[in-house]
Amino acid sequence: MSKFTVCIFASAVSFIALAGSAQAAGKCYEDVWVEAKLECAGSDSKSADFTTGCKVVAAHMEKQEISCPVGKWVNVTAETKVGTSGKVVTLAQVCATAGMVPYNINGKVCASGERPARAGNGWESIVYKYGLKGGGNGNDGGDKLQAVNSGSSSILKSARGTMCYDYNMGAKNDTKQDAVIAVYCK
Repeated sequence: MSKFTVCIFASAVSFIALAGSAQAAGKCYEDVWVEAKLECAGSDSKSADFTTGCKVVAAHMEKQEISCPVGKWVNVTAETKVGTSGKVVTLAQVCATAGMVPYNINGKVCASGERPARAGNGWESIVYKYGLKGGGNGNDGGDKLQAVNSGSSSILKSARGTMCYDYNMGAKNDTKQDAVIAVYCK
């Protein structure tokens, strides 16, 4: 059964502040599946009838308090693949569009079609606008953004983009699936 995290905030002000800050101002809950069971209340009866005071509780979902996630994935709205319209973006620029600041999840700061992210708050909302290309790097994203100028002619030298890579990578292809499509912010 899938789990769903819901954050309940103490006030409307805390909820509005969520757009510009980490989720420190509230309590977070996770829905957990509880199997059906027989629940009996204490009884001082001396009877051998063990069903007195008992009832069947149907299977259901219960909210369980968890620690709130810090940070979330934010989609990059700019065109970042290498090309004449490709943009160079920074972590700070992208996070600022959501009223946030750069952060990381286990050292990972960006996601691309070559380095998709399958962990962290909001990974399900990442839009892979340049397509997916394998599960590079264990589906946990990349650890660096790299601005790219492509080509050797004066026309192509202006073709730019921003790639999501790892520091330990060797040769880079700069394919459209390497273009950054989301960054982690808090």
